[in-house]
Amino acid sequence: MKISHSYLPAKKDEDRSGYFILEAADPDTIETGIFQAISFAAMAARKYADQGCTFSALLIDGDRLCTFHAGDSPIYAKSITGAPQCIIRPHDGYNEKERSRVVEWRGSIVETSPGPGRKHGLYLKTTVPGSGDKYIALTRSWGDSQHEPGGLIHAIDTQEITYQTPLYLALCSDGILDKAGDAVSVPSPDADDFTDYLNDQMLNPSAEAVTRWAKKRGSEDDITAITIELSQPLEQPVLAFVMDGHFGQAAVEEAGCVFARNILSALPVKQYKYSHLRELSKTFTLAPTLGGL
Repeated sequence: MKISHSYLPAKKDEDRSGYFILEAADPDTIETGIFQAISFAAMAARKYADQGCTFSALLIDGDRLCTFHAGDSPIYAKSITGAPQCIIRPHDGYNEKERSRVVEWRGSIVETSPGPGRKHGLYLKTTVPGSGDKYIALTRSWGDSQHEPGGLIHAIDTQEITYQTPLYLALCSDGILDKAGDAVSVPSPDADDFTDYLNDQMLNPSAEAVTRWAKKRGSEDDITAITIELSQPLEQPVLAFVMDGHFGQAAVEEAGCVFARNILSALPVKQYKYSHLRELSKTFTLAPTLGGL
């Protein structure tokens, strides 16, 4: 296995990410620890009304590949013979299941361009008493609690995939999604170029090269990539995650810290990397945790 991590922050510095290489353990123990960390992190972010973050994570354990996500931070997979694919379905207005869920909630998805600098597209609309109409491009995220009356939820989607090696994986933030697309809800003129690029990267995967690819194509957002090359099923489980914040830094900072600290407390971590290591020592008001480090 080869794993690499790269972060190119923009002015807002709103991405958080990392990975954990674990000691071999019972799969149920590992998944229980992950779900507890997810629950606590989502709970910590919920107090933020007007800012939030996405969450996408990937667990590789033996011949199993599990994804966990809320929002639209993409996870790409590329086999040696196939084209790269985004293996999660973004939670946004283009997702038919999400659109139906919001409508059943009596919320609304509207086509608009909500304010300066915002792209034309499908947005969840929420009427906030005293503040008027508010728009968000996501239907699920952590934080953003002012949009709960409009149908936004914090629950994650999960899936389990049996994979074959060799396999190349890339977890990314919006800084790459905006340029690479997901082939479903986010079309991109650079998508074919990204496909060609990942085909070339099968021989020499590098997270830094992926972030540079997005930067050269004009991405102005924070750019995060974690790349994993699998040549055979893993003996030691690996967990990697990306959070992409929006409208502020506080929610993603707290959610990232709570998630990472709970993983370190609950699971047998052999090695890890976190994008903002110094933040792990911060204290947050009412931030839940399984225990101290």
